[in-house]
Amino acid sequence: MDDADETADSDKDGHKRAVKYTHKALEARLNRQVNLRKAKMAQITIHMNEIDKLKENDENVEKIEQELLTQLNKLYQEFIELNDNVQELLLDEEKGDDQRIWFEPKSSKIGEFVLGTERWIEKVKDANAAKNEDVEPGDSVSEVASTVRKKSRAGSSAGHSVASSATSSSSILRMKEEAEKAALLAKAASLKKKQALQLEEMNLKAKLEELEVQTAIAISDAKLKVYDVRENTGESTQEYFPPKQAVDQRRSRLKKDTDEENSDVQPATRREPKSAVKHVSQNVPKAENSEDSVFQIMKRQNEITQMLVKQQNLSQLPQRDVPIFIGDPLNFRSFMRAFDNAIDSKTENVKDKLFYLEQYTSGEPQDLVKSCGHMRAESGYREARRLLQHHYGDELKIASAYIEKALKWPQIKSEDGKMLNAYALFLTGCHNTMQDVDYMAEMDNPTNMRVIISKLPYKMRESWRNVAYDIHERSGRRARFSDLVEYIDRQAKVKNDPLFGDIQELTAASVAKKSKTPDLKYKKVSPKGSSFVTSVCTEQKKQGEMKKETTPQRDKTSCVVCTFCQKNHALNSCLKFKEQAHKDKIEFLKTKGLCFGCITQGHLSKDCKKRLTCQECSKMHPTILHILKEMSSKSSSCDENKSRMSTDSVDHETCGYTGAGNSECILAIVPVKIKSKKCDKVVKTYAFIDPGSSATFCTEALMRDLNLKGRKTEILLRTMGQEKPVHSNILSDLEICGLECEDYIDLPRVFTQKEIPVKQENIPQQKDLEKWPYLDQVKLPHLKAEIGVLIGANVHKAIEPWQVINSEGNGPYAIRTALGWIVNGPLRTDVSTESDQMKTSSFTVNRIAVADIETLLVEQFNADFPERNYSDKMEMSQEDRKFMQSVEQSIRYKDGHYCIGLPFKNDPANLPNNRCIAEQRAIGLKRKLSKNLEFYKDYKAFMTDIIDKGYAEKVPSEQLERPDRVWYIPHHGIYHPKKNKIRVVFDCTATYQNSSLNSQLMQGPDLTNTLIGVLNRFRQEPVAVMADIESMFYQVRVPESNADLLRFLWWPEGDLSKPTAEYRMTVHLFGATSSPSCACFALRKTAMDGKTEAMTEAADTILQKFYMDDCLKSVASEDAAIKLSQSLISMCSKGGFHLTKW
Repeated sequence: MDDADETADSDKDGHKRAVKYTHKALEARLNRQVNLRKAKMAQITIHMNEIDKLKENDENVEKIEQELLTQLNKLYQEFIELNDNVQELLLDEEKGDDQRIWFEPKSSKIGEFVLGTERWIEKVKDANAAKNEDVEPGDSVSEVASTVRKKSRAGSSAGHSVASSATSSSSILRMKEEAEKAALLAKAASLKKKQALQLEEMNLKAKLEELEVQTAIAISDAKLKVYDVRENTGESTQEYFPPKQAVDQRRSRLKKDTDEENSDVQPATRREPKSAVKHVSQNVPKAENSEDSVFQIMKRQNEITQMLVKQQNLSQLPQRDVPIFIGDPLNFRSFMRAFDNAIDSKTENVKDKLFYLEQYTSGEPQDLVKSCGHMRAESGYREARRLLQHHYGDELKIASAYIEKALKWPQIKSEDGKMLNAYALFLTGCHNTMQDVDYMAEMDNPTNMRVIISKLPYKMRESWRNVAYDIHERSGRRARFSDLVEYIDRQAKVKNDPLFGDIQELTAASVAKKSKTPDLKYKKVSPKGSSFVTSVCTEQKKQGEMKKETTPQRDKTSCVVCTFCQKNHALNSCLKFKEQAHKDKIEFLKTKGLCFGCITQGHLSKDCKKRLTCQECSKMHPTILHILKEMSSKSSSCDENKSRMSTDSVDHETCGYTGAGNSECILAIVPVKIKSKKCDKVVKTYAFIDPGSSATFCTEALMRDLNLKGRKTEILLRTMGQEKPVHSNILSDLEICGLECEDYIDLPRVFTQKEIPVKQENIPQQKDLEKWPYLDQVKLPHLKAEIGVLIGANVHKAIEPWQVINSEGNGPYAIRTALGWIVNGPLRTDVSTESDQMKTSSFTVNRIAVADIETLLVEQFNADFPERNYSDKMEMSQEDRKFMQSVEQSIRYKDGHYCIGLPFKNDPANLPNNRCIAEQRAIGLKRKLSKNLEFYKDYKAFMTDIIDKGYAEKVPSEQLERPDRVWYIPHHGIYHPKKNKIRVVFDCTATYQNSSLNSQLMQGPDLTNTLIGVLNRFRQEPVAVMADIESMFYQVRVPESNADLLRFLWWPEGDLSKPTAEYRMTVHLFGATSSPSCACFALRKTAMDGKTEAMTEAADTILQKFYMDDCLKSVASEDAAIKLSQSLISMCSKGGFHLTKW
């Protein structure tokens, strides 16, 4: 044999060895068996059509029952044998799909046909029997009995006919049983079960009525038989009924005889009661069967009652809701299943079905249903379902939607258990869909599996690598998509374990506890201060703030005793304890067993969960334990206080404000409304107007209230004697206006800080103006809000004075701006000497310079290395330089096209012969093409087109057996989601022995113009010129020496019955990593080679106005546009590029 590796040798015992078929032989044998099975199904279909025609005439009932049904049973048995042969030749993973998708629906169809035919036969026979059993009202009992006896004799003569059909009936029952078994195996039978329940509900009612009539008939027949017996024996009524003492016995016997006679009555058919009434001697042996007949009737009644109870239970289930379908192919099948169960199966009115179908769709699906509204109801409903199935229920579209969603899934973070669990659930759904949708097999593609794995955290990817290797080593096969889904699902369960899943939270908690442990050693603490402004803070004010801080015990009881001085206040507020040395404070807390975090008893500081926050430095320790710098270095206390601030910065800007006096001095603070242009949410807050600042700031809390997320940056803050880098966020598109107006002012970029260092006491109040009559016209609205904005001098519209009220005496002055009235000066101060103020107050003077760290770094580099000034110009990497050198050396101009060699990282490339992988992919592709005729036609047309246009060629026979430098590229088809146009993608990422074509190629530099630059230049002139290069990649050839690395398998002329042949691409592939750079290089080479004085504008357009294969150019007039288009067509055609879509 040619197709099988068969040996005719015999072993020692004389037995022949088993035949081992090659792959081609197995495939040929499989095709032969599949064709035979299809032919047998065609014979069965013809036979069923013949029966349907004969069923139009009731006289054909005997022929159908005795001949045609027997032949149909024989054909069905042969059909099952052929299906078993096909199953033996299929792969394990294909058997289930073939059985479920092909065999089971057809087997169910045959079974339903047989059942329908049996019902028709029974119906016809019942009708014929009813005609023969008609009894006229005037007939006597004897006449009826005589007729019955004649029919009984006729019935006995026909017994042979009934017996002859027993074999046919048994075969039909066997066929019915096999069909029901096949239907149960099909998952699609779940829908039919629900429909059967509803049909059964109607049949039960009909059977119950029929059973009642049959019972009455059976009782009547039993009575008639008794009368006939008495007439034939000549006994009179008086003889039959003995005296009263024997009535009970007679009645019991009569009841028994009647019940026995009823055994001849079969509830399921109307033919049995018409059997003849025989002589009394013949009735005696049959009396024993009467009780069985009544028992069968009662049994049937019980079964019907149980079925009615079951139906009642089904009716008590919750109402099934139908979701609104908006056009997602992933939800189409579940929508149609819900619609069929909840609506389609409950009504026979087609108009209602079409109405509900329109009601439960939205968007484009609803438009499709509406388009069928003017058709007749039946055809419109059928067409609407067909359109929905075509647009959203196509298996290829469903598979594409699943694959696209999986490939676009966001990256999962390391400890994000929720996202990982969602990913696992989605992939489980993909795997379940693979059982019914053939095109989902693309998920099993190693390339797609790599993308799916790339969404996982690195450690999980590393762990999967070990799992995949173990599968290959243990089972001798590569890891499949099902293995990957199982692995990710298990990892999700591990991450979401309720006890030990969230290890990150445990780690963070332990770190937080360590950070909260107080350091008993003395360390330098920077005291909290104000920035941007001068703040005056008296000692009395600080003591007042200390008194506001309470311990947890103060919240529980109103009477707190200080453990140090035994007075009614908390230890954290004790002034005497505060005056003690820090060392003495620690010793006292140790002796009393107090926690260093909350100053309460019962636990240590490392276990403290209610730590107090220091009012001085905002760190996690009690204020009473705050270490002041004056305690260690009194001489430097003034300097330290003066430099107390939180500094913020931008772009070498300056910010400062100098003030004097105490904290009762008010500042330029005004209530405002602020919002973002991106949303309509408005937040009311206070704004501090600082003319000494050239930047604008806001608090992080305000940023969160506006639901904004700024761009993170790092800025350098310069103050008097301090430079500190801080982190900040940049917000844009903010607007601000006064509280009582709607004229918003645009703010420049705003920088965030934790807080604006201005106190609530510095906000002017309306009651403070009462002592100054000349400020009567000034109205100051009040807000319950924090100071959230600092407006600098770069918002001049906001601080521009519209009206000024000068001060009188020592009073304040007022300025009216776009944001409202601003009051400056002392409002609440009492007259005191300067010396008194200096004794009790501390002053802060800030002068802040802001600089961008990146700008400073560039300036530093340029200063240190003047010969190597830093530049923003992008330079090529070493690999990009190697790429440019390779293409410049290999580029050739031949037959009107540029030819560029493949830019390999290492030449010659180390690529093994991977034909086996290409053959496996070709077998899978052939199955898909065979199952979907439309997909096959589109695929064939695409491949025929690239071969006819010379983009691919058949490998010459003398070059088929090359020993080296041969690589085969698998390919598959993908439909464009909007254009419904197929594109055959050559998988250059397919790996074999850890090698792929893309891994050997250099990507090259990005030679494409920036999109923003092209679009901006496109708006310069009023007349627009646009064009597109047709198949840009396919216009750049590859040399023949590289073409064998671009081989692929295809069927000659697209005929799947022929063996595959080897083809090779002659152009750069769509899918190769080097193709974009090679195509752009060839296009730019076309412009450079064709640039002349007359073609300068065309060359510049190609070099600057093309974004990949799209031309976007604007000119001053239409004549210039016509001239330019002609020049572009001429220049591009010299390089083999054809411009279209003008």
